[in-house]
Amino acid sequence: MLSLISSDTFKLRKGKMPWIILSILLLQIVATMLLTSALAPTKISYAFPASLAPIGSAFQFLGALLLGIIGASIIGSEYSSDTWKNLLVRHPGRQVFIVSKYLTLLLFLFVGTLILVLFTVVLGLILQPAFNLPTSSPPVGTAILILLTQFIGVLVAGSIGLLGAVIGRSTVAGIITV
Repeated sequence: MLSLISSDTFKLRKGKMPWIILSILLLQIVATMLLTSALAPTKISYAFPASLAPIGSAFQFLGALLLGIIGASIIGSEYSSDTWKNLLVRHPGRQVFIVSKYLTLLLFLFVGTLILVLFTVVLGLILQPAFNLPTSSPPVGTAILILLTQFIGVLVAGSIGLLGAVIGRSTVAGIITV
């Protein structure tokens, strides 16, 4: 199973789709943070725990759709190039194949979230003094709990896309199910 996961992560790392999706989410977060700082500087704070809030809003609106697309393309790429037939014959079976794809999706979501967290914390540290924003922020536990609840919703959307691609045997079928 580790060989399947490593090959899937290699395909994700070298492919264009994950980087495009991460870029779209980063652009949405930057636009949200800049607009909120410019339009309502007295009502928003981007001190450390509060800087996680834009990630939750990005996940809530656009992230679920984009992760569903990634989930569908992880499996759909195997069907489109007919590599799944070779993988199922050489490896332990269908269950390991699907579980490895799901673990790859989970790993992509985790690493992508870490990248987004680091980016928003740095951007928050830049915007805080630039716009003279207030420094009050919610407790760290509250901000992380909100982010984790959004994380679960996005993971469900990615899982639906992945399983839709398994059932429909194509990327398009997986995207439609999301």
